Amino acid sequence: MYSNLQSQTSSPSEFTRMSVNQATAPHPAIDLLHRIFEDPTLTIDQKKQLLEEIIKITRPEKTHSQFNIKEVEYSNSESSCNTSLKKVDYSLPEKNGIHGLRSIRHRIFSLYRRLFTLVIIVNLATLIGIMGSSRMRRLEYVATAVASNLTASVLFRQEHVVNLLFWIACSVPVSAPLWIRRNCAKVYHIGGLHSGFAVASLTWLLVFTVLATIQRASPAVLTLTYILDSVLVTICALAHPIFRVKYHDHFELTHRFAGWTALALFWAQTIVQVADTQKSTDRSLGYLLLRTPNVWLLAVATGSTILPWAKLRKVTVKSEVLSSHAVRLHFDYTTPFPGTAVRISSRPLLEWHAFATISKPASPTPPAVPNEFTSTDGKGFSLVVSNAGDWTKRQITHPPTKLYARGIPTCAVLCIVPLFHSILLVATGSGIGPCLPILYRCAITRKLPPTSKRRHIPLRVFWSTPNPLQTFGQEIHDAILDADPQAVIHDTRTMGRPDMLAVSWGMRVESGCEAVCVISNKKVTQKVVYGMEARGVPGFGAIFDS
Repeated sequence: MYSNLQSQTSSPSEFTRMSVNQATAPHPAIDLLHRIFEDPTLTIDQKKQLLEEIIKITRPEKTHSQFNIKEVEYSNSESSCNTSLKKVDYSLPEKNGIHGLRSIRHRIFSLYRRLFTLVIIVNLATLIGIMGSSRMRRLEYVATAVASNLTASVLFRQEHVVNLLFWIACSVPVSAPLWIRRNCAKVYHIGGLHSGFAVASLTWLLVFTVLATIQRASPAVLTLTYILDSVLVTICALAHPIFRVKYHDHFELTHRFAGWTALALFWAQTIVQVADTQKSTDRSLGYLLLRTPNVWLLAVATGSTILPWAKLRKVTVKSEVLSSHAVRLHFDYTTPFPGTAVRISSRPLLEWHAFATISKPASPTPPAVPNEFTSTDGKGFSLVVSNAGDWTKRQITHPPTKLYARGIPTCAVLCIVPLFHSILLVATGSGIGPCLPILYRCAITRKLPPTSKRRHIPLRVFWSTPNPLQTFGQEIHDAILDADPQAVIHDTRTMGRPDMLAVSWGMRVESGCEAVCVISNKKVTQKVVYGMEARGVPGFGAIFDS
């Protein structure tokens, strides 16, 4: 259902929910709507009566408004005219806690950064312990620390490890206290461990360089070490958020190829170092390598790196062009779990793009109007690509028939939905795509009898996007309303931009949802998640760390 929502320049405490689509609504409803907007002589009671009439016309089963209505004047930023609208009064309450401490907790010292800091502190403590050990073994211990942190950094980006951690975190029953489930739901912050171990491995390598130089290691070891230093410094520097966001393509290329180079150099350094040790013993090189921890650690890191590429394949794609702004790509090579994401590419060595999967459960009844894209057996998946750059634009203007895929579907933010009794999904634009698997299942489970063993998770939906029907099609629109008949679908093209936080808070208060998940751009995601967390409501959204 569409809503007239306030622009960002208006008071952030109110919104209107209307059950009419202005493009297709009956003429009587449109006439009444125009009267509310344009007749300055109407009193608040008269406007309320007109609003009731519109609701009766568009939704006969709803005979009265459940909101407190008041009159508010504002100027829509999308047009130059002033309009008088009726809006639900949902004032944002004060944030919890002290301003400075609140910002430190939820922004500056997020869980991602806390995990990063924990890794660094543990490694610093280990470094202090090693520096107090026997001088003869320091270089060996430091080399092992380098390999250990490198391997851990690789593992916390490995798809199978990520999925395992999500499975463990999301296995917590809903009967557990909210604070436990709330913290387990932040499992997607494990990127902080990846970054922490990567920086720690660089730190250990620099310590190794100093010790190797002081102890006058062989020229081969020193040469490889100095090259490794430059490679790892480059990787870590280009992975800094400022550079990563501004030059993401360059970051991706350097992270991939420099990472492979670093791994090869670590192997070479380890073998040369063991070979130097072998000269002073009567043991064979193979024997010493098998007894060296670094060899086994590097083997794990190498295997974890190769595994996704071992599953590289060229897959068939069915392209369903939704509009000039979006295309829906259909695949049948696997059936992913709801809330997961896959990476696809047209140039596998140069660029990869992650998209949330849309898996649709098997339908008990065939669709009324079947088409080549309709799946009734629950197999395969699709994804929505919107125009957000050169590559995505090409997929829309030149729909692909073949694309490359690698690895397995990997858990993402919305895998945490089963941890909660009820949830509010907030999305903008193509962010509705990741929500669709959850919506499809909710539409089925909400119709099941109470005796069914399948758990139903009540949810509410707030979707803000320009031209929702024209851009994303009728099926997505209907899927939202099937899961949440009272969903708020806000057309920013005709209604202006809403205050995402105020509307989300209002819907959360009205519905009593236990948590809020946001799928949007970085600015909106951070604003809504922080706004919820600062007021004591669990809020979750992507952290944009890759």
